[in-house]
Amino acid sequence: MKGSISTVIISNESNAYYNLAVEKLLLNASLSAPHLFLWQSKNAVVIGAHQNPYAECNLAKMQEDGVQLTRRISGGGAVYHDLGNLNFCFVCPKSLYSEENQTKLIANALLKQNINVELSGRNDLTVNGFKISGNAYYRTKQNCLHHGTLLIASDLTRLSSYLTPPIEKLEKSGVKSIKSRVINLSEVNADLTVEKVKNAIIEEFFAIFGNKKQVLVEDLFTSLQIEEQIQLISSREYLFAKWARQNKVISKRFDWGICYVEHNSQANNRYLKINTDSIYPTLISRVESEYLSATLGASKLSDFESDSEYEAYKELTKFLREEL
Repeated sequence: MKGSISTVIISNESNAYYNLAVEKLLLNASLSAPHLFLWQSKNAVVIGAHQNPYAECNLAKMQEDGVQLTRRISGGGAVYHDLGNLNFCFVCPKSLYSEENQTKLIANALLKQNINVELSGRNDLTVNGFKISGNAYYRTKQNCLHHGTLLIASDLTRLSSYLTPPIEKLEKSGVKSIKSRVINLSEVNADLTVEKVKNAIIEEFFAIFGNKKQVLVEDLFTSLQIEEQIQLISSREYLFAKWARQNKVISKRFDWGICYVEHNSQANNRYLKINTDSIYPTLISRVESEYLSATLGASKLSDFESDSEYEAYKELTKFLREEL
């Protein structure tokens, strides 16, 4: 696929594996213009690239209720999807990518629906102090991805029954439960529906970018391309294998996320995996790889996308050197 026209892509599928597969295909496509992908999924929990499903999810309850467990390529925390939630995904070549502008696009679309949105913390959008959206990011050499959720008419009771975040995360936010810190946009504006919010975002996207079009997923990718990705991201190895071992665990809260480090320093069984909601997924992969190759702390500023990511790298490697 080559994308030279600013494009809105709509999915008619409600399977989370299908839509996350499309996101990966978009990220690896040859693009020269911004693309916006809008989709919904029915009954799924989506965890971050480096999160432990055993720690973050009520897996027994999810299995009982037929809720999919999925893992995205980006960092950040676990989220629950149902048909009252709208997912947006910007994929752009690096030269056209701007997290600030993309976030403003979403905020402006909501403002025109009488919703005043504020950016909170690392990656959340809030209304009146309550979270309505979580955002996460990923970069390749060619493209950048920014995706997020919008709670519009989601079942918040089910949300809180499937997600089991560490108590430290809730204490840091000053809340007692997940449910107490989130709100549906329909509670702020009773006239809002998923379709209205979707159309508002499309209108805002088209107002900003010229030379534009709207397509369906099947106009861009074949069923075989999508199925190949689904097989990968739905596999037990992709979802669980990283957390199969039982080793020692240490933890630390940083400004950029909470890290739970599972490790074994035995010479013949050297092992380290990091469970975190950090928004720096490539940083975590780099640190894990450096530990295994005994080169922890060898990376330089030029290896990172930003100064803030490099500072996070230095903090994490310093902690690991002191504790392991």
